Amino acid sequence: MKKKAALFSMILFLVALMAVSGQTTKTKLMKVSHNQQPTHPVNVALESFKKEVEQRTNGSIAVKIFPSATLGDDNTNMDQVRLGAIESAITMGALGNLVIGSKDPLSMFEELPFLFPDATAARKAWDGPIGERYIELGAKHGLKVLSHWENGFRNMTNNVRPIVRPEDMKGIKFRIAPSEIRQVLFKTLNATAIPMAFAELFTGLQQGTVQGQENPLSIIQTAKFFEVQKYLSLSRHIYNTATFYVSPAWFNSLTKNEQTIIQEASEHARDYMRKMNDEYEATALSFLESKGMKINKVDSEAFAKASEPVWKYFIAKFPDAQELIDLARGVK
Repeated sequence: MKKKAALFSMILFLVALMAVSGQTTKTKLMKVSHNQQPTHPVNVALESFKKEVEQRTNGSIAVKIFPSATLGDDNTNMDQVRLGAIESAITMGALGNLVIGSKDPLSMFEELPFLFPDATAARKAWDGPIGERYIELGAKHGLKVLSHWENGFRNMTNNVRPIVRPEDMKGIKFRIAPSEIRQVLFKTLNATAIPMAFAELFTGLQQGTVQGQENPLSIIQTAKFFEVQKYLSLSRHIYNTATFYVSPAWFNSLTKNEQTIIQEASEHARDYMRKMNDEYEATALSFLESKGMKINKVDSEAFAKASEPVWKYFIAKFPDAQELIDLARGVK
C-alpha cells in the first residue's frame, strides 16, 4: 500500500510539474497576413522571418503565414490587427491612404510620380526620415510599424498597344488601387482609371473589365499577369514601399528579448526581400519575354513632364508638404 501511495504521489507530482512547465513555455502565436502569392518575395522573406524568430526564441513564438489574401485585403487585415484578431500583416504600400483617407499629405505622398530616381534613394528615405513619419502615423492609429519592406517601382501592362509616350495612354482602361493621387495621375495621362481590389485584378484582366494594370515586376511575374497581358512598358512611374506592422497590445505582451528578436528579424527579412527584388529586376524581363510579353522602354522624360500637373495638385492640396519632399530627396 505504501508503494502504491508513493507511486500515486509521484504521478501527481509529475502531472503538476508538467502543468507548470506547460504554463511557463506556452507558445505565443504570431499570424502574419498579406495579399501576395507564395512565390512572391514578400512571402519568401516572411519564411526567413519565421525561421529566425522561431529559432532565436527557442519556439516561444510560432509564426504562421497567410498569403494570397486568405484572411482578407489590406483594409481587412489592418482592421483585424487593430482588433487583435491577428497579430500582424504586411501591406503592399504605405499606411497613409488606409488610415487617414485624404486628409493629410502622408496619405498621398508615396504615390507622387517620379519621386525617386532609383531604389537606393528610395530605400534610404524609407529607412530614414520618411519612414519615421509613417511609423509615427501608424502609432497614432493603433499600429506598431516594425519596418518598411518594398513593393518596388511600378510598370504598366496592357492589351491594347505598347506605351512609349504619354499620348499612348489615351483611352486605355487601367486598374488602379483605390488612391486619389493615382486617379489624378491616370486622368492627367488621359487614361481611364478603374479602382479595383488586387484580389479581383487577374479576373478583371481575363474578362476585359480592365485592359491594363501597373505593378512592380515581381508582382507581374508571381501573379502571372503575363497570361492575360500582352504589352509591358517599363515606366517605373511610382515607387511603393511595403509596411510590416503588428498589434501594439500583442507586441507589448512579449518579453523584451522577444520584442528585440521580432524587430531585428523584420529588418533582416526586409533586407532579404530587397535583394530578391533586385534579382527580379535583373531576371524578370527575360522570363516575361519568354512567356510572350512584348517589352519596351518608355520616354521617361516625356512622362515626367506630363505628370507635372499631379505635383501641382498635391502642393495645392497640401501647401506645407514641401518639407516631406525635401526629406525624401535628402535636401538639407
